[in-house]
Amino acid sequence: MNRPDRDPDFRALFENAPGLYIVLDPDLVIVAVSNAYCAATMTKRGDILGRGLFDVFPDNPDEPDATGTANLRASLMRVKTYLRPDAMALQKYDIRRPESEGGEFEVRFWSPLNSPVLDEAGKLKWIIHRVEDVTELVRARSEDAHLRELREQHRIVSELRAVNRELADKMDENAKLQRDRFLLASIVESSDDAIIAKTLDGIVLSWNAAAEKMLGYTAHEVIGRPVAILFPPDLLEEEDKILKRLRAGQHIHEYETRRRRKDGTDIDVAVTVSPVYDVAGRILGGAKILRDIGERKRTQERLQDLQSELIHLSRWNTMGMMASTLAHELNQPLAAIANYTSAVRRMAEDKGNTVAVDVLDKILKQRSRASQIVERLRNQVAGGESQRQPEAVEEVVQEAIELVSPITARARVRTVFEAVRPLPRAVIDRIQIQQVLTNLMRNAVEAMEGSKVRRLQVGIARTEDSKFIRIDVADTGAGLSESVTARLFQPFVTTKSTGMGLGLSICRDIVETHGGKLWAQPNDLSGTTFSFTLPVESDAPKAA
Repeated sequence: MNRPDRDPDFRALFENAPGLYIVLDPDLVIVAVSNAYCAATMTKRGDILGRGLFDVFPDNPDEPDATGTANLRASLMRVKTYLRPDAMALQKYDIRRPESEGGEFEVRFWSPLNSPVLDEAGKLKWIIHRVEDVTELVRARSEDAHLRELREQHRIVSELRAVNRELADKMDENAKLQRDRFLLASIVESSDDAIIAKTLDGIVLSWNAAAEKMLGYTAHEVIGRPVAILFPPDLLEEEDKILKRLRAGQHIHEYETRRRRKDGTDIDVAVTVSPVYDVAGRILGGAKILRDIGERKRTQERLQDLQSELIHLSRWNTMGMMASTLAHELNQPLAAIANYTSAVRRMAEDKGNTVAVDVLDKILKQRSRASQIVERLRNQVAGGESQRQPEAVEEVVQEAIELVSPITARARVRTVFEAVRPLPRAVIDRIQIQQVLTNLMRNAVEAMEGSKVRRLQVGIARTEDSKFIRIDVADTGAGLSESVTARLFQPFVTTKSTGMGLGLSICRDIVETHGGKLWAQPNDLSGTTFSFTLPVESDAPKAA
């Protein structure tokens, strides 16, 4: 079988087709026309290509009531809007003859059809305007029959147009609903919280991926079963109360409770339940959201334990410092009492006053007993070794900042933390160093009580010689006077009306026991910066 040497010339085929065709671009400019159309309209292809359709074929100016052009324009606009073919009712057009033939208008009757041609992206590329010349058929009919046919065609076209418009609206609405359903399903499936739908009888209807991960059941295992399988035995009555409130249309806002996993273990969750309605407003069931709060509760408990431990240690350290200070301060007057008493005793003994000697011996004995009591109290309170081990100092500082966060929040103090990394580890007693930090930060908050700008800045960096880690606690308070600064770390020196003046003394003792130093100096923020150092792990002293 012979094959053609080349593809068919489709333009030639189009131009020589027996039908009456015009091809328009979206701006209604003529881009192609068949020979039959040129012959029917008494035009030449070269004269009309590239021109606007209605510039070439205007209405007959002698008939101001002519509607052919307006009807055609309306049909083409519908094609551009809905991207669907548009069949027009029988139209009366006046075709202008060439100037060589007088240029008059000739009455014609056409049955037009306008069809869109879309590109690969679904956008309008061309419009094919096809007409069937029925002039002779119309002329053969009586005027009444013609008018009846026109009216019937108009009625049918109008009904079809209305049906097409309604169908297009329904399709758009269905597409929107489909998009909304897909978006909602994506949100539910990607949520980190377990989202469960159930009936008013407590039967599970849907189960997202987070629910499977949190509770251990697959959707296949749990859908269609009572949601009560998730309740520990002691909380079964909770579901009855939830269903009762759902039937009443009540929302159940987030509350904390427990649920049971498939493996039998319990999990702490926050639960929110909302009623679900149909289009008629009837309650169909409920949507339940479960959020795992186990880690949050464990963190809160850990912080509470740490705070309790810090408070306990702070009290013991304060008592130890007080006992040590008392022992040191009382030893001098007790020694003086002993010296004076011994001198008086010798005088009484020289004079043979045995009664006085006996009384003075008792005074000396009680003085010795007092010294022993003070020393015993100090040793008892200060007993035990310091629990030191390598620690990441940055974590210790951040944890201390978190411990005082309730205080800074109440005082409306903004906390800024800066760390110059990398930072080595240090061998420290974590609790004691946090006691130093919390004491310094509480003092800073109190110092800013009357300040307009309340900023607590905590910084941590390695010293230039790389042997120490330096921690700074700066405030924007009024600063310290020189007289107070000179005696700041001495016991019983304080700027507070209710303070005992032992906090900074204890802090210095803790820091120095770790092999570091603690000092204070004015800062650029108009306040005071307390700084202390801790030796890095390789240079840290051994625990006493």
